[in-house]
Order: sequence, then C-alpha cells, then structure tokens
Amino acid sequence: MLNCCGMPETDPRIRDCAAGAGYQAIEFLQEKWVLHIVRSLLTGAKGFNALSREVGGCNPTTLTQRLARLESLELLRKGSLPEWGFYELTPSGQALGAVIDAIEGWAEQHLTTPETAHLYRHWQREQGSDASGRPA
Repeated sequence: MLNCCGMPETDPRIRDCAAGAGYQAIEFLQEKWVLHIVRSLLTGAKGFNALSREVGGCNPTTLTQRLARLESLELLRKGSLPEWGFYELTPSGQALGAVIDAIEGWAEQHLTTPETAHLYRHWQREQGSDASGRPA
C-alpha cells in the first residue's frame, strides 16, 4: 500500500507524510547546484549570466534546468524588465536562507581541519563573501 506521498508504506525511508516531505526536500536540495543557486539569489535578483558567473562551474543547460525546477516549485520567479530578464527568490525560496545558514554554521563548527578551513577561507575570498556567505 502507498502512503499519501506515493511511497510504499514499507519503505524504511518514509514513515509518514512529514518524513516523506522531508525526504523529498532533501532529494531535491541535494541536486548539484541547487543550493548554490539559492545562495546566490539570497543577495537579490540576478540575470542569467550574472547568476552563472556567481555560481561558477555550472553549464548553461544544467543551470537552465535547475532554474526551471526551482520555478516549478515556486521557490523563485522569473521576471523581466524591458532590457533585463532576471531571477529572484519567492518568500519560500528566501526561507531556504535558514537552511544555508545552518549548513554554514555546521561547517564552521565541524569542518575544522586546517585543510578544510584553508579551502573554505579561499572559497570565501573567491566569492567575495564574509563568514555567512553574504557579500562582504
């Protein structure tokens, strides 16, 4: 028998609808580039090219797919002005800032080897951000 999330009731990953929603959220958020895109948009609306540069390393096809998925989940909206198309987070997308902050806090507390600390500081400088990941 399937639960309300469409998963078999015997599936050990899904115990009830609340667990199902959490599982589905993790499945989506763990997709490569999703949280990087959200993190970038937390500082404000961006055009596709600016977003691509800020996220770094994500090919245009993948970025387009991730943006479409975020839009379908109503986490961002695509807007346009006469000379500029842009993407911005909805209130639901903005709420993911707390998730990103929690990950950052965990990383600062637990990824404390000299190598990870060095890589993290280097990445922050490269991104032009402070310890919270927001623009310095």
